[in-house]
Amino acid sequence: MNIEKRPVMQILVFVVCVLAIAGVCILVSAPSPFNPVSAAPVLVGPELSIQSQIPSIPNSIVTVPVVFTANGANIASVVFSVDYDQAYLLFDRTVPLSITLNLPPGFQGGCTYDLTDTDGEIDCTVMYPSSPFQSLPDGDLAVIKLRTLNPPYTVDAVVGFSTVPPVSFGNTQGQSEPGNAIDGSVRIVVPTTATDTPTPTATQTPTPTPSP
Repeated sequence: MNIEKRPVMQILVFVVCVLAIAGVCILVSAPSPFNPVSAAPVLVGPELSIQSQIPSIPNSIVTVPVVFTANGANIASVVFSVDYDQAYLLFDRTVPLSITLNLPPGFQGGCTYDLTDTDGEIDCTVMYPSSPFQSLPDGDLAVIKLRTLNPPYTVDAVVGFSTVPPVSFGNTQGQSEPGNAIDGSVRIVVPTTATDTPTPTATQTPTPTPSP
């Protein structure tokens, strides 16, 4: 009898151990104040950005910097296309230094413009032409001057980056590097017209007269 019971007892002990281990695993993996669920890692890479609400007034020239931030990446080339709101902004090539690229020593680049391309009027390329490739430092990569038009009221005119073609970065290993592009805007402040406020007039308060 003992010979027949021993395998059964061993199986029961094994099952109990498995269930206990599984319960511990479930408790360990379940979210709790002592075991919080970790958020997915956020990709931080090279970045091009344009400031939001750059101040300006109607019928003026506004300066729009395109800022490069490496965020720890070794970037040797950048290709981007700037798109702006043509309802309120205009690129005028006759404006002195209408496009300026701030290129470190050894880097090459240039910009072209096509005012009929409503998805990206200004296309720019910056690169280090030969190996070993050098890293682009942080700073204002380009400075673009735009004319503001004459909106009827204060507006934020978008100045951003085209998605056709999208912004692209190349690292010092000759490979594509994922990154980010952050759009900005130009705030065209239209002065409000002061309206004449009627001047309050003094009213006479009747003086009580003594009763007869």
